[in-house]
Amino acid sequence: AFLVACMALALLPAAALADTPAQAQWGVAGSNGSAPTEWVNSGTLADAMTYANGAVGDTAYIQLQSDVTTTGPPEFASGKTTILDLNSWKIDRGLTGIVTDGHVIVVRGTLTLKDGSTEDVASQGSITGGYNSNGTGGGVYILGGNFTMQGGNITGNKNTSGFAGGGGVLVSSGSFAMQGGSIAGNEAKNWGGGICVPAAGSVTITGGSITGNKSVNGGIYFGASS
Repeated sequence: AFLVACMALALLPAAALADTPAQAQWGVAGSNGSAPTEWVNSGTLADAMTYANGAVGDTAYIQLQSDVTTTGPPEFASGKTTILDLNSWKIDRGLTGIVTDGHVIVVRGTLTLKDGSTEDVASQGSITGGYNSNGTGGGVYILGGNFTMQGGNITGNKNTSGFAGGGGVLVSSGSFAMQGGSIAGNEAKNWGGGICVPAAGSVTITGGSITGNKSVNGGIYFGASS
């Protein structure tokens, strides 16, 4: 019986033996932006992004199931609406040196960031590990999209070369509405260690906290036409 058991284990795929946890699960958001009553599938964050960016007419809901380290910035596509629930986990670019396009995520569509795991923001998940060289923000780069932050943390991101604005969030064009969560401990060389709006963008802040961000010209920077 022992030999049979060993042979059965040998036939199992490596993934089954490793029992690797899913990075995310996804489905269609409820009418009030709540989590799905039934999940469509689970897998990698890349799989979840493919689902969200291919959704037609529905709001996609992505909920993290483990920490995710990315090799490039996930991009939320124009014309698509997504809710990203960090669920106490983090999306980490993992950069210790400066790189081109070293931001963590790109928002071209409509994205809501939240964390339903706890009301304690310090214990919620994070967008972290960005280290960018080309002036497009360290954490979240908003490029024509609409980004609403209801929870979670944007922390530990840098934009320290080139134009060097928006260590936490850079609004190149589009809009940013901060309703909750925390933007803290980010760094930019010149403009807006926490938030930078160089020109054609808008920011509305009704909640949350912005603390401990560093740049030559302060934690928040608004350009002449923003």
